[in-house]
Amino acid sequence: MRSSAARAYSLLFFLSGATGLVYELLWVRVLYQTFGSTIQSVTTVVAAYMGGLGLGAWLLGRRADRHERPAALYGRLEIAIGVFGLASPLVLALTHRIYVGTAAALALDGAASVALRFALAGVVLLIPTTLMGGTLPVLTRAFTADRAELQRSLGLLYGLNTLGAVVGTALAGFFLIEYVGVRASLWATATINLALGGIALWLSGSRADAPTAAPPDPGREPGERPSPALRNTALLLLGLTAFAALLDEIAWTRVLVMIVGAPPTPSRWCCSCSSSALVSVARSWPAAAPSRPKPPQPPPGLRG
Repeated sequence: MRSSAARAYSLLFFLSGATGLVYELLWVRVLYQTFGSTIQSVTTVVAAYMGGLGLGAWLLGRRADRHERPAALYGRLEIAIGVFGLASPLVLALTHRIYVGTAAALALDGAASVALRFALAGVVLLIPTTLMGGTLPVLTRAFTADRAELQRSLGLLYGLNTLGAVVGTALAGFFLIEYVGVRASLWATATINLALGGIALWLSGSRADAPTAAPPDPGREPGERPSPALRNTALLLLGLTAFAALLDEIAWTRVLVMIVGAPPTPSRWCCSCSSSALVSVARSWPAAAPSRPKPPQPPPGLRG
């Protein structure tokens, strides 16, 4: 596990982050043809991504803790993402036809038309983004056997995933869209997802990754829980931080549109999505810091 398997899992973390951001840029470009607006297409993709990532992490992350073979579960998620990536040009084109027919039948215009486009595209993209949201916690669970190992490795794992996201953003923004094309890039990215799924399934068969009972957290007494006030305050601050970060991304995209111009260019997509990678860096940085050990406690019989 310390050698070949560890390198294989590191590659999975890196490529999983890269493919996720490649999809984001490519789907923004596809939706531009439907919306005819940079801001609306970026907003739709970012909203679907954030909603799907959160939903997937919540639903599938909890399932990974109880799954006997989390690496196999991750492999199936990657294969499902790859299948959707292969079909996404057809699915989004069908979504556009549904929008055109519905808007014409109901004589929608203005805000109602925009709301319909946003809803249809958001629902479609929520499917793969929910699967993507589950890949990181599931893969983390497959890589780490216990809580102590998780604490040591979490910062590195999220750092690899974030580095892959940055590389994927630059690759899609500066090369794939301009020189390969959107559809061919989607198919190539989907092929990578299928390969990642196959590697994960192979790893799940070559390694016993059944979950083990988590040891007590050395930073707390057994049965001790954080105070509700502290927990609620932390959740509120995390929510406000995410709100501000994504608001900045949309605002910066709007500024770049005014500077660069209306037609979509690879550099604008790269800049608009790089902020997502920077947010991931900020989230993963505290995890890399070593946990502060709790002062040693005297044996129970010697406590006053």
